Amino acid sequence: MAETIQSSEVGPDMAYYLGINPKEADRISKLAPFVQAKELGRLEAKLLSEPATKRVSSAPDPIAVSKSRGTSSPTFDTTDPRSIKSMTATQWIDAERLRQAKKMEAKIR
Repeated sequence: MAETIQSSEVGPDMAYYLGINPKEADRISKLAPFVQAKELGRLEAKLLSEPATKRVSSAPDPIAVSKSRGTSSPTFDTTDPRSIKSMTATQWIDAERLRQAKKMEAKIR
């Protein structure tokens, strides 16, 4: 059975079908090898004739990210790798120095 499923163009779909239908898989496994191939051929034809149905998710829409309305200079988080892509080297150095200074000041207090 495994060789027949592997050689099929819809092998993963066949394996999935047999996985969710264990009685059918057990029935086919008890047949003679030639008859197994014949049954798997029928299953392959069935899977090829049925169009794949797309499931529609019942999940809610994603939350919209709110943008700040301030016009002040942008703040950068130097510990976030994503913010590094939007910063110049000078901006990163300045932001990192400011972060380190705030960190040291917090330790002193």
